[in-house]
Amino acid sequence: MDHNKRKQFRRYLHHSGVINSLTSALVALYEESDKPDDAMNFVTNHLSAQLSEALSSEKTELQRRCERLTEENKELRSKLLQYETPPEERAAE
Repeated sequence: MDHNKRKQFRRYLHHSGVINSLTSALVALYEESDKPDDAMNFVTNHLSAQLSEALSSEKTELQRRCERLTEENKELRSKLLQYETPPEERAAE
């Protein structure tokens, strides 16, 4: 692999968060006072926990967005009804 490709690959890993995630998992393993028998399993579990946390965060954010959009939709439908109702019916209200 030439130097340029290697540099691009490192940049890709850095921007996608892979470097930070792996570093975090390896630091956690290093700081573990009782080293696990299966280091690969430890790292896999650590990465899975990070992913789960990220997905949970994203889910919460999406739920809030859905609530906001649902409320906005209600408001817009209400406004639309005002324009769809014939003027004589609006005067009777």
